[in-house]
Amino acid sequence: MKPLIEFKKNETYNLIEFLEDKSTVQYWLSGKNISEGWIGFNCVYCEDKSNHLGIEIATGRVVCWKCGTHNFIKTILKLTTCTYDEAKKIKFSKKIKIKQEKIERCSAETFSLPKEIVSEWPKKHLGYLKRRNFDPKLIINKYKLRPVYTLGKYKFRIIIPIIMEKKTVSFIARDITDTQGVKYLMPKERDSILTPKQCVYNYDSLTEGCNCILVEGPTDVWRMGDKTISFFGTKHTVEQILLIKKKRINTLFVLYDNDSPGKKSAIKVSATLAPLVENIEIISLKTHSDPGDLKPEEAILIKKELGF
Repeated sequence: MKPLIEFKKNETYNLIEFLEDKSTVQYWLSGKNISEGWIGFNCVYCEDKSNHLGIEIATGRVVCWKCGTHNFIKTILKLTTCTYDEAKKIKFSKKIKIKQEKIERCSAETFSLPKEIVSEWPKKHLGYLKRRNFDPKLIINKYKLRPVYTLGKYKFRIIIPIIMEKKTVSFIARDITDTQGVKYLMPKERDSILTPKQCVYNYDSLTEGCNCILVEGPTDVWRMGDKTISFFGTKHTVEQILLIKKKRINTLFVLYDNDSPGKKSAIKVSATLAPLVENIEIISLKTHSDPGDLKPEEAILIKKELGF
């Protein structure tokens, strides 16, 4: 699997991004013994089993409540697979949080989807949805999908708007041919209000304290419907984790693809979310690898079995 970080000369990297890619141990962003603005670990210097070791995100200060302060670089070398020179490239920042004020300032008029979008749906695009056992009219209307036909960088793709708190803040483009190399194409940062990885797909279908299903991609969300969300792949960011924390989820069902990367990622995201969610269950499909490949009636049956 391609790493998140490719080290380049004279570049620096965010601490949480660095840990996401290089950490060899579990860490917590909130929960028991975790102060606001700190990342918690089981201490690698003493016999600690309750994440007493903390790294302050804004400064890199390392403190264990049991055995005291420690050197940042030395600690990073113990917690990750990186080298000394790589650890020196970590930068510090104030507490990472969702750019809520940016969402609140925007409106539908201040954000534009790609200009190559066509008004009439081509048969090729409708055929893709039908082959995937989706009802085109239902899916298009529910998720505000738009087609790009033969022009531009998003040609032969379906534009999937990302809506947060009823505001369109970004989008992702799904290849309908499965021949373009990149299945989901994300816009450049300057072309959207937030990047997809700062968002949770179908977030507005969640209510505070609800149960929900976490899947890998948007087409999985389309199949499983309301109360189903996606982090746009198996990797997650701190912004996405904080969005989940905000909803105070009761039970989270992790339904990633039934392959080796999906299984490993399901375990990792469950461990990250464990301090923030009351109950977490990892579930897998017996007859399909991808939830998006389920028949509509199969998806309905699974949701009934899960109590939705």
